[in-house]
Amino acid sequence: MNKSLKLKHVSGIFVTLAILCSGCASNSQQPMAAYDLDYFQVTCSQKAQQIAMLQSMRSTRDDRLFARASNALQPWLIITNPGQYNENISRGSSRTDWLLNQKLMELRECP
Repeated sequence: MNKSLKLKHVSGIFVTLAILCSGCASNSQQPMAAYDLDYFQVTCSQKAQQIAMLQSMRSTRDDRLFARASNALQPWLIITNPGQYNENISRGSSRTDWLLNQKLMELRECP
């Protein structure tokens, strides 16, 4: 493989990583933090609104992938922004979705 072709491959890899990292940093739709969601109180009188809100917070497969990739590609987050690092772990491992399911099950018990 000649040097110019090797340089193009390396440049392409860095551009891809930069795009991934910038996409992770500017997540426009941030769900409620897992810590806050854990202590979220359901209110039976607002059942329909709370169900809609909780359903809208579900993460997609891509959201979980980007959360894991963000921690893998930015290992310094554990020191510089531990809150974001922990949120990425919660989102990447589907813990946030599990908490959403628990709150929805509580709401199901409401009359």
